[in-house]
Amino acid sequence: MQGSETLFTALLQKCLEREKYILCEIVTRASTPPRHVALVAQKEELDSVSRIQISPPGFHVFYLPFADDIREVDRKIEAKRIIKNNIEPYLRSN
Repeated sequence: MQGSETLFTALLQKCLEREKYILCEIVTRASTPPRHVALVAQKEELDSVSRIQISPPGFHVFYLPFADDIREVDRKIEAKRIIKNNIEPYLRSN
């Protein structure tokens, strides 16, 4: 599309300047319903010495959960206990 590159660049620059993200809907296939996503801007990163591109400019797409997708998980407490029990012997030996 004519002008799409200019629009993309302007949108990316404004998001980076204002430290904002974009909320939108995305349809990945014709047979699937739209999903809510957040587009998070990323600036171009160049290596300081060789000036080789490390990461390109663009947007990261983060799929947002629906309200019924969010739930409490009690496994975090269990994971902390398992980690503590497995690491303590090494800490005591040093």
